[in-house]
Amino acid sequence: MIDIKRIYCITFLFVLFGFYTQAQDTIQIQDLKAIQCKRFGNNAVTQGDYNAAIEYYAQFMKLKPDNAKIAYKLADAYRQNRDYVNAQDWYEKAYRFSNQSNNLALYYNALMQKMNGNCDKAKDLFAKFKKQAKGPEASQYKKQMKAEITGCDSAIVFSKKSSKISVTHLDTSINKIHVEHSPVMLDTNTLLYSSVRVNKKVYTVQSTADTSVGAYKKFYTAKKENGKWMFSGEYEGAINKEGFNNTNAAFSADGKRLYFTRCKRSWKNKMICALYLTSKQDDGSWSEPAPLDNTINDPKYTSTQPTTSIESVKQNEVIYFVSDRPGGKGGLDIWFIIYDFKKKTYSEPKNASSKINTTGDEMTPYYDNDTRTLFFSSNGWAGLGGLDVFKANGEMKRFTDPENIGAPINSTSDDIYYVEGKNKAEGFFVSNRKGGVAPKKSETCCDDIYAFNKLSVVKLSTEGIVTDENGNPVKGAKVSLYAKAPSGDNIFIKSTETTAQGTYDMNIEPGYDYQLIVEKENYLNGTKELIAKDITSSQILKQNAVVLKEMIMEKPIVLTSITYPTDKYDLTEDSKKALDTTLVVFLQTNPDVIVEISSHTDNKASHSYNANLSKKRSESVIKYLEEKGIAPERLQAQGYAETKPVGDNSTEEGRAANRRTEFKIIGKLAPKEKEYNDKE
Repeated sequence: MIDIKRIYCITFLFVLFGFYTQAQDTIQIQDLKAIQCKRFGNNAVTQGDYNAAIEYYAQFMKLKPDNAKIAYKLADAYRQNRDYVNAQDWYEKAYRFSNQSNNLALYYNALMQKMNGNCDKAKDLFAKFKKQAKGPEASQYKKQMKAEITGCDSAIVFSKKSSKISVTHLDTSINKIHVEHSPVMLDTNTLLYSSVRVNKKVYTVQSTADTSVGAYKKFYTAKKENGKWMFSGEYEGAINKEGFNNTNAAFSADGKRLYFTRCKRSWKNKMICALYLTSKQDDGSWSEPAPLDNTINDPKYTSTQPTTSIESVKQNEVIYFVSDRPGGKGGLDIWFIIYDFKKKTYSEPKNASSKINTTGDEMTPYYDNDTRTLFFSSNGWAGLGGLDVFKANGEMKRFTDPENIGAPINSTSDDIYYVEGKNKAEGFFVSNRKGGVAPKKSETCCDDIYAFNKLSVVKLSTEGIVTDENGNPVKGAKVSLYAKAPSGDNIFIKSTETTAQGTYDMNIEPGYDYQLIVEKENYLNGTKELIAKDITSSQILKQNAVVLKEMIMEKPIVLTSITYPTDKYDLTEDSKKALDTTLVVFLQTNPDVIVEISSHTDNKASHSYNANLSKKRSESVIKYLEEKGIAPERLQAQGYAETKPVGDNSTEEGRAANRRTEFKIIGKLAPKEKEYNDKE
């Protein structure tokens, strides 16, 4: 990651954690020399006070109006302060003042054009950057540029995707001039959120000798009264602590644990956040919060923005969070840890993989355990502007491809902290879009909370019956739902069991195609396809009976379409295609069975020749199955030569029947805990 990108990742944390600051109106800078303005401006950037930096750099530019380097720094300060209009203007000037040699000014001018809604101009400037930029600078930015251009090209699609949603800016009793973050619905009428709850400018930098302590974030609540959300007071409990930014509350599924973050600047002036935990006591009170251990809260890096879920197989607690620690894909990444209920221990952090994380920033995750959906914000995937909200089905390291949820949730500004209520029809998000509570100098500086309501919710479910081969209902069969990703992976979503009547039903999310896999001891697995990706109206997808066949051990089944050239053992292309639709599917659907692959010959040639040929033929089948991802421990090769005829070797028809490849089930893998989604 190039240095300026890294600076963006770290300083953007200042924005998220409430250190928006406003330069004091009474700062007397008009008498400063240019060198002083430059020094004070640089100091302000170091402290994360971009408002003060803007004041100093702007004064410098009045004294030296053609200085390209300070013009670029002023543009950067405006961008970090999320004043996209002024940032665009000064990037243009920096590029012009540098005689068009500052390609980064060109790149960020294009980015600001996009975030100001000028996609055509942005694409022209991106194309110019692509042509001019050379070396490491070009390779780093060109990759991100592709996502920006794709976002521009997809803007119309994104804008129409979720149009049946109403968005409401919350009352000014909640949204103030600085920042509001991390909304969480405690119930249908109570909202928990964090805020720098002041209605005046707060500054951190006046000069190198005169600094002021900024305001800190605390947790507050709001109540819905007559359909309107209104401020109701500071949140009770021990999670607010003076001198820290307290934010990002996430409750466990059972409501007994509350994870959140506290943030403070380190001695190097870097904002460091740590994950904290408080537990509900028998009397209903919350315990004194304590930080998680240092394997999770690395003191050199930020750990923040938790959200919780229940792991699908082992039923342990998964905590997703955001960090800039080493081993990530870019700036800020989404990571996860697992809390083992039996051992009462946390696993080491793992990266949620490139299925979610990019070379850009991923943050503010929210996990919906009912639908196994991760919502998060990113500027690395194709979006409308800065940070857009995306969703992906799955868990831990295995997810479907992220999908932009579209407007009006997403805008050309930064849209973060998406969260849904239990009914899925309402929720909240945070945005710095125009129209919020902000100082006149910068309409897009500050984050406010917005409520949304889905005017039309598509509700899908599926139901069916599981029977045996005689038509009898099968009780207690496990019915598992998998989302089918474009990559070909099946991502586990949820499971249920059949009733005494063999029936099952479950809710499903629109927008995906699914596979149902039905399992029962002593039966082969059954499967059904669910085509739901393009469904736009609420309905029940009724399935015909899923028939479970009894698992018969040691009964050979002939693979009739598997053939070989005379005296050869290599599989033909037709044979490979036949395996793809038969044995490969069977083994994927029944991931626990062990099979023997056997080949047989007629009685021509010697026994030793036939034994060698038949063994190599069965081995060629196994090699192909392994290439398709079937574990070697599930496959055994045998060559029986002419020793097990099924036809009369004195006739051509009989000899043809004897030349065959078979498989039979010879056992099952030892029971072990499957980990569906913890592999890349």
